[in-house]
Amino acid sequence: MKNNYLYALLFFSLLMGCKTDQPADSEQAMATMYFGGEILTMVGDTPQYAEALVERDGEIVFVGKSAEAMQAAGKGHKMVDLQGKTMVPGLIDGHAHFTSFSAQAIGAQLLPSPDGRADDIPTIIEVLKAWNTPENRELTGWIFGNWF
Repeated sequence: MKNNYLYALLFFSLLMGCKTDQPADSEQAMATMYFGGEILTMVGDTPQYAEALVERDGEIVFVGKSAEAMQAAGKGHKMVDLQGKTMVPGLIDGHAHFTSFSAQAIGAQLLPSPDGRADDIPTIIEVLKAWNTPENRELTGWIFGNWF
């Protein structure tokens, strides 16, 4: 049971884009069962695969064997055949400009909130003036900052 909650967290961002706002005919919203492909869970140190996944009202309620998924989905559920395609957890891109790390380390910090305080032109000018010390100019030969 504990693993089902972990599976739900891993697939949440993937399935949020597929959520529909259909009113439920009963107390429980209609479920969608995904099957017929590789459902990759990424739980543990090695990839784990499941036969089926059941989503209801934007939440993953079951990941496991197809027969058990049918029970978890309940009556009147929608079936989505993945047709051999792979379903993976949603990925979040932290979006780092790795090549800029060295410049960011030695230049004025012109990052906007919440990482910095350079949210407007007057603040950027203030930060550059504060950074403009003889030591920093000697280090780089320039007055510069980095914002990404």
